[in-house]
Amino acid sequence: MELKKRREELEDVNDALANEQKKTRELQWALEKEKTKSDRSEQQEKEALEDLQILLEDQKTKTLEISKLLEEEQLLVTSLQEQMTSKESLHDSALSQERSKVSELQALLDAEKTRSLELANALQCKQGVEARVRTTETTGEAGAHNPTEELLRDLQGQLESKGQRIIELVTEAEAYKLESVQLRQNLQEERQRLRKELEAEKEAAKLAKNQVEGLTSTVEELQGQIQDRVTEIRRLQSKESQYKETIQNLQRSQRSKESGPEKVESSATVKTSSELVRSERRQSVGSVPNVLCPDPLSTMNGDPDTEGAAFSVDTIRRRLQQVSSKLRQLAAKATRRLMFEATDDDDLAWSQRALQEVVSQLGQVSVLSLQGQSLVLPPGISANTLTEKLLTQNAELTGYVSRLTNEKNDLQNALLRLEGEISHHRAREDATDHPSWDHTLNTDTFTEEREAWTREKLNLHKSLKQMEAELSKVKAELRNETIQRDLGRDTDNAALKRMYGKYLRSESFRKALVYQKKYLLLLLGGFQECEEATLALIARMGGQASYTDLEVITKHSRAFTRFRSAARVAIAISR
Repeated sequence: MELKKRREELEDVNDALANEQKKTRELQWALEKEKTKSDRSEQQEKEALEDLQILLEDQKTKTLEISKLLEEEQLLVTSLQEQMTSKESLHDSALSQERSKVSELQALLDAEKTRSLELANALQCKQGVEARVRTTETTGEAGAHNPTEELLRDLQGQLESKGQRIIELVTEAEAYKLESVQLRQNLQEERQRLRKELEAEKEAAKLAKNQVEGLTSTVEELQGQIQDRVTEIRRLQSKESQYKETIQNLQRSQRSKESGPEKVESSATVKTSSELVRSERRQSVGSVPNVLCPDPLSTMNGDPDTEGAAFSVDTIRRRLQQVSSKLRQLAAKATRRLMFEATDDDDLAWSQRALQEVVSQLGQVSVLSLQGQSLVLPPGISANTLTEKLLTQNAELTGYVSRLTNEKNDLQNALLRLEGEISHHRAREDATDHPSWDHTLNTDTFTEEREAWTREKLNLHKSLKQMEAELSKVKAELRNETIQRDLGRDTDNAALKRMYGKYLRSESFRKALVYQKKYLLLLLGGFQECEEATLALIARMGGQASYTDLEVITKHSRAFTRFRSAARVAIAISR
């Protein structure tokens, strides 16, 4: 009866222990699951952070390239502005020179007009004098005055040639004036064209600057998004650290719940190798069952062949120690979440059989004790203490066996579940071609975060493509602008060459006008003296003695004045 009660109590204790062990296994499974999830999320977050860093470096390099292009364009614009200012200064100087030349030509033209009016008046006077001379010639003394008539005719021819020359000079001055007006108009048109080109280049530079500012703003937005992602990753890392702390706390609590002897035995059994376990199992399977499981009838009958195999406490203890070592090794494997092999299954079956045999032997021992037969006990140990030790060891071994079977089933179920999850995730990855994100504990938040990440990634790809397209457009525009500037420079050089040619022609015309002015002044001076001489001759022929003295009028001798007038006429004719 006492044995039955103890067995019942032992069974109750075993059930309670099995429940506690089941709860601890569930907690360990939850902790392992959380740990794996946290490790996976940490790895994925690290990969995402590396991708974002790579993207940020690419964006930085692109922004640096764009800033360099912008600086180059600004330098080109400044150089073009300097060229335009230099060209405007040159055009202004050329225009001022042309205006001064035109003013000089206008002054020369006015002087020539006054000279022509004076010559016309002198010609009219001469014609009157000739008319009077002709009237005097008709009256008589034609033979005495033939030299004077020839001189008058020569003077009249010279005056006519001078008048024609003056008319030609007036026409040339008008032509020069028209040409200067045309040159001024061309200069104004050239200035307007250059101003338009400068404004167009400024507009293009402004557009390029605006585009670069837009690209920089998009780059800043991307950097802000990356910073948000980094903060989110840090938040998830903090959550992961919290989860790790909770896991460690649970592990500490679980370790504190475990008994001291079990800890020592489990740590000792973890260090043993699988080869020693297999060798012990082979030795125990080959020798121990025959020794520890003899036929009780032979022992009771006193067979001399089985006296060495009698029931003894030492053999039962050794058998139980072997079984306990096997079970502890299996428990250590289970706690380390190692996969069970076929040998482990054999060890578990052998342990169950050995326990059944030990229980049957204990039953036989109890029957023998009831029948009054004696059992060989070691010195210093009573039967009650022996039965209590055996019962406690039996309870521990049955608890180990039940726990190992439960853990084996749990591990098999977990393995099947993990295989199903792996196949499910592989199918989903093949369907979406993107890595899965597992930031939270349940699958709903996992799918939502993964969709958000895919959307964000697509948006980043789209923005990157748009930036590349805009960059290519800007490069094409800059290339076109450089080509247009080169063409504009060629046209500017051609226009400057044309203007320089016109300037050379106008300068040659100006020099010719200056030379002609000097010549006309010299000629008119000689004409005045000739006119005075002719008037003196006419007065002398007319009998007016007071005005006939050539020396008084010209302050030179008559021979000198004739020679000078003849030389001037010869020079004028030769020119």
